[in-house]
This record gives sequence, structure tokens and C-alpha cells, in this order.
Amino acid sequence: MSFFQRGKKPEIERIAPETKKEKIKKEQKPWSKKERILVLGILFLTVFPAVLLAFSARHWKVGGLPALKLPNISWEQTYIIEGDMNVRKEMENKLADITQAYSGIYGVYVYEIKNNIRWGINESRQFQAASLIKLPVMVLLYKEAEEGNIDLEAKYILKDEDKLSGAGSLQTKPAGSEFSYRELTKLMGKESDNTAYNIVKNMLGDEAINEFLQKTGMTNTSLEQNLTTPQDIGILLNKLYEGKLVSVKSRDELLEYLTNTNFEDWLVNGVPEKVVVAHKFGRETHVINDAGLVLAPNPYVVVIMSDGIVESEADEAIVELSRFIYETTSQN
Repeated sequence: MSFFQRGKKPEIERIAPETKKEKIKKEQKPWSKKERILVLGILFLTVFPAVLLAFSARHWKVGGLPALKLPNISWEQTYIIEGDMNVRKEMENKLADITQAYSGIYGVYVYEIKNNIRWGINESRQFQAASLIKLPVMVLLYKEAEEGNIDLEAKYILKDEDKLSGAGSLQTKPAGSEFSYRELTKLMGKESDNTAYNIVKNMLGDEAINEFLQKTGMTNTSLEQNLTTPQDIGILLNKLYEGKLVSVKSRDELLEYLTNTNFEDWLVNGVPEKVVVAHKFGRETHVINDAGLVLAPNPYVVVIMSDGIVESEADEAIVELSRFIYETTSQN
């Protein structure tokens, strides 16, 4: 007869129930080698691309540090100096020092008109033009007017579909408002008005604008891609100053539209207050450009463009570059 059949109850060992913490501790196992490698791999794949993108957005530069040297990628700064190379060496070194201290990359083109001296850094590199692309459109409009193809006093009736956001006051005007083409040009200069640019660009047509760019010598400028170089903008400004694109009367009117604008905190801040600066400013995300004619005793064309910059840094960098260029040209 079995034990149970005899009616005796078996003695059962009493075990205290496990606490929740003890269960968790018991269930936890140390990570295996494969698991540790997997976690490290995931961290690397998430962190490294983020760091890589951050550096590439600054063109492999962080303010105050030298540019990273990557295989098959060349971000070295290039220079153009015409004149006595020994005399100009200090100038190019100073440009390099100034731009090296800031994130991103800068292009500079300077043409001293009286001395016929050109110098700069990254002058032939393409940058996003931003609102600098408005300059050839403004000049072409006046050229077409001089040739009798356009009446600058003709009125254009504003439409809602003309309006573009961003700079300028036209976007706030009601549809049906009337503006002459002369007024639209002035708005492009003083306010960098995007709506005025859109109207004039569409009226002129991309084909005519591109033809003008080529004839002017702006061969590295793309209207469609909004790309240009410091040298191309410099060529346009120099030819405008010398009266090779429009008459002196039209030139002076255009230059007046480019003075005392809404954007006087960059190029203008680097020269003495009494010096007249006719310039065009352009700004996009991580891009600040300023280009113009500085009508000093030794007049010069100056174009400063940037890419991948920190905006607060560029606000300082452009003023510093402008001040250095003015002081240097004043000594020549």
C-alpha cells in the first residue's frame, strides 16, 4: 500500500516565496559578447553619421580649428593675386587667417579699380547666390529699357500669384496694386524684394537673362540653380561701374537703389561711415553674401560669399573681412 493510500500526508518543505527584486535579479543575465558588439555597432551607426553630417555641413571646419583632411576631397582655400606676389602674400595670409577662424567656407573677390589689381580667396568657387542673383536681373531690365524694349514707367498690376515670401514689402500689398518697373527695381535694391524679382524675372524671361549672363562673362552663374561665384559677381559690378553694360545715368540710378538699403550691418559696417557703399545683400540658411562697390578714394569691387556657415559667426566674419579689405586698399 502506498503512502497515500495509508492516509498519511507527506511532509512538504516550506520555501519562502521569492521577492520581486530577487526574481528580476535571477532573470537578469550578463550580456554576451555578441550582444555587446551589436549594441556598440548600433551606437556607432547612429552617432557617427550625425557627427559626419554636422562636420560636412560646415565644410569639415569648426571655427578656430583647421579643416579636416579627407582622402579625395579637397577643401583647401585657393587664392587669386595679381600684382607683386611678395607684397600681396601678407594679404592672402590674412584672408586665410580670418576665414579659418570661422565655421564653413568663404569666398572673397576684390578688384581695385584704379590700380587694376585683383585678389581674393575661393573667387572661382560656386556658392549659392541667394539674392545676389537679383543684380544681373536689375541691370538687364535697365539695359532693355535703354534699347527701347521696356518702358520703366509702365505700370504692372500685382497679382496674388506673383507674391513670394521672404524679403520685401510687396507680399503684403493687395492684389490690384500698381507699380512701375522702375519702382520694382528700387524695391529689389532697397528691400531685396522677392516678389518684385519674381515679376521682373518672369517678364524678362530666363532665356534672355541667361544670354545676358553669358555675354557679360558670368559663365559660372546658373539662374536656374541659383549658383554663382565671387568672381562672376565682381565682373558684373566692375562692368556696371565702368559703364559697359548701361549708360552712366542708368548706372547711377541703379547704384542709388543699392545704397542705404535695409541690409547695412555687414559689408557697410566694415568701412568708415562717410564712405558710400552700393551693394547687394543675400541670405539663406547657412549662407550670407554681400557684394558691392565701395566708392572710397581708391574705389574697389568687393564680393564676399559663404556656405555652411554659422550665421552669428558670419555676421562678425563679413564685417572683419570688409574692414581688412578697406584698410588694405586704402594703403595702395
